Amino acid sequence: MAASDVQASMRLRVGVAGPGQHAAVEALRRTAYRQATEFRWNDEAKLAWSAADEAGAVLVLTEQDSASLLSTVRASAFTDLAQAEAMLEYSLDGMGLDAPPMARCRRAAAC
Repeated sequence: MAASDVQASMRLRVGVAGPGQHAAVEALRRTAYRQATEFRWNDEAKLAWSAADEAGAVLVLTEQDSASLLSTVRASAFTDLAQAEAMLEYSLDGMGLDAPPMARCRRAAAC
């Protein structure tokens, strides 16, 4: 790793989103999903902070001296496939999974 990479990584901070960051997480999700060229998101209401965010862990990446979010992702743990499918809104049939220990979703990054 180059010295400049080490310095850059030392300026970044990963943490769990706190109550004061919910609006910023929502705003970053909406901005990133609107700008996506790979897909079209049909229901922006599903990008809002929700009970699923409260039940999981929403991680945020910020610059150390700034409150601005650079990236966010929600991680959720499940005990069975039905729970994961309900949250992901996607069938896991045929994937050979017994129970996924964790699913990540609602990823967003500032461009």
